[in-house]
This record gives sequence, structure tokens and C-alpha cells, in this order.
Amino acid sequence: MRGPYRRPRGFQAPVPDTRFTDHRGAVNAALFAAFAPARPDIDYTHFPDDQHLDHAGTGEEATTVAVREAANLFYFRSPYSRHFEPNLYFVGTPDLLATKTAALACFTSQKQLKMKAFVGLTELAYRQRVHHRVVERFPDGAHGAEMFRTARQIVHAIRPAAVCP
Repeated sequence: MRGPYRRPRGFQAPVPDTRFTDHRGAVNAALFAAFAPARPDIDYTHFPDDQHLDHAGTGEEATTVAVREAANLFYFRSPYSRHFEPNLYFVGTPDLLATKTAALACFTSQKQLKMKAFVGLTELAYRQRVHHRVVERFPDGAHGAEMFRTARQIVHAIRPAAVCP
């Protein structure tokens, strides 16, 4: 993302967990206000087809904004996503996974998330979605995988972007 994020004026955050639909207009306005000056290269958001209303709403509103303001749009899967077919895999390391797990633990809305199950899901994604013959060629230390669905990726010949998110 270019430039620091600044909370838009007039946005009353945080939106209470499971109350996203009650504040959808304000969230949409706040996203536009945040994206416009930041001009992000990539937007990562929830896959819109999700059983959790906050996730579905976030994915829909972020998509609406990203289509106008961000070059690249990637969806990630939650345990509640439906019909999610990944087409991009990010293979990490145990240290990177530990860092992400610690970051998730900082959010009060994620306190109910069983981190051991989260770690298990990344390891399952690694084994389930990538054929073992491909995994054999990974570098030492490759561990776990996060799955993404590319909604839009723009690569310029003049200014090539990194293929990985």
C-alpha cells in the first residue's frame, strides 16, 4: 500500500462484531475515503460468498471499492466460505505462520478462534490442494499454504508486479 493509512473523518470505528450489516453505508464510505488517497496496489479481502454476514459484507464492500481504486484484488478463504476455488497459493515458513497467528490473536473478535485449528488448516491446505509431486520441488523450509482467489491481477510490461501477493 502506498502511504500510511489514516482513519477517514467521521467514521465511527470499530463496527461491533456481527453488526456489519447495520453499518454498511458507513463502512463503504470509509473504505472509499481510505482507498482514494492510499491508492493500494493490492486489496486482500474476504471471499464474498461466506456464511458469516460480516465476512460476506466485507468482501462485497471491499470489492466495490477495489474495482475502482486498487489494481489487484485477491480474496482469501475463511472457514465459512462457500464455493471457494483457489487459484493462487502462498507457501510460507513456520516462522511466518507463527507471526500471523500472533497477529490474529491481537484482535478481540478472533479470541474464539482456536489457533491450533487455524495452523492445522494452513497445513491441510498445503497438503490437500497442492499435489505431492509439486510439493517435493519446494525449497527446504516451505511449510503450510494460504489459498487465495484472484479476482483481478494487473501486470504491466513496463512495471512488472510481483506474481506473489
